[in-house]
Amino acid sequence: VAIIFVSYTSPYYFDNTFFAVQSVSKIASSYAHLVTQFREYTLTYLPLLILLAAWSVQKCYSRIFSSAQQVQNLQEKKLVNFYDIDEPLLLRRPNYIWFCCACSMFIIVLSLGKNAGNYLTYFFQLISPFLLVGIFALISGMPKWRWPIKILIVFALYNNYAMLPTDFLVSEKSWQIIKQEIEQADDLYASTLVLQEIMKNESPVYLNGHTRYFPFAKNKPASFVKSDEKNRISEIWERHIELIQTKIKNQAFDVLLIDQYMAFPSSSQNSVTDTKTLLEANYKKTANVRLPLAKRRGGGGFNVQVWKPILATSDESK
Repeated sequence: VAIIFVSYTSPYYFDNTFFAVQSVSKIASSYAHLVTQFREYTLTYLPLLILLAAWSVQKCYSRIFSSAQQVQNLQEKKLVNFYDIDEPLLLRRPNYIWFCCACSMFIIVLSLGKNAGNYLTYFFQLISPFLLVGIFALISGMPKWRWPIKILIVFALYNNYAMLPTDFLVSEKSWQIIKQEIEQADDLYASTLVLQEIMKNESPVYLNGHTRYFPFAKNKPASFVKSDEKNRISEIWERHIELIQTKIKNQAFDVLLIDQYMAFPSSSQNSVTDTKTLLEANYKKTANVRLPLAKRRGGGGFNVQVWKPILATSDESK
C-alpha cells in the first residue's frame, strides 16, 4: 500500500532514490575503494584495535592453559538446542553488540563500502557504535591492564582528533563576489557548491546534487516503466537538456557559475549539439573565483568560473 501511495503522489520518487542510485552504484563501485576506506578506518581506531587484539590474545592464553576439567566442560557444552522444546534454542547467551558489529561489517563489505560517495560515512555510522561499545565493555574486565589501556585510550582520542578538519578559514571576499552575482541574476545556471545561496535568493534550480544521476534511472524493470512515452526518464532528460541548451543559445542565463568538476549535460539523441560548445560560442569567462571551504578530502577549496553573455560583457567594457 505504501509503495502504491508513494508512486501515485510522487511518480519519480523511486526513480530518484532507488533505480538511479542502484545503476550508478554498479558503475562506480569498486573493491579498491572499499580497501582504501578500510585502511583509513583501521588507522583511525588503531589504538582501540590493539586493545581488542590484546584481549583476544589473553582469552586464547587463558583457554590454552586452563585446567583439563574446564576444557572438558567447554567442549561438552552445546551451543544450540534442537530437541528439548522447553529449553531455549540458543544455549549460550549471544553477545548482541558484536553480532550487530559483524552484521554491519558484512553490509559494508558486500555493498556500501564499495560506494564511491560518502567517504567513510557508512563505516562511522554502522560499525563505530558497536565497535566502541564492544571494546570498552571488554576492557572493563581487564583491571590488571589499567595503565596500558589508559595510555592507548589517550592515543585513540588523539588519533580521532588528528583526522578532523583543522582549516576553517573562509575568505568572505570570494563568497561576496559570488553572492553578488547570484543576487543580480534573474536566471542563472550554477554549481551545486552555491546551491544554498541560489535557494536563499529563490532563483530557479537547474542543477542539484542528484540531477546528473537522473538519466540512470531508465535502467529498471519493465513493470516500472511509464506507459506514456513522454513521461519516461529518457524523454524527460532530453527535454531538460534541450531547455538548458536553448537558454544558453538565447543567452537567457544572466550568469553561469561553473566549478572544475561540472560536466555539462549532453544529449544522447543529438550528438551534433554540444552544450559546452554552445557555452563558449555565446558566453565569455569573466572571472575565476577561488571559493575556500573547510578542509576536506580533495582539497580545501574549489575554483568557480563566472561566465556572462558575450553581448553583455561587450556593453560593460564600453
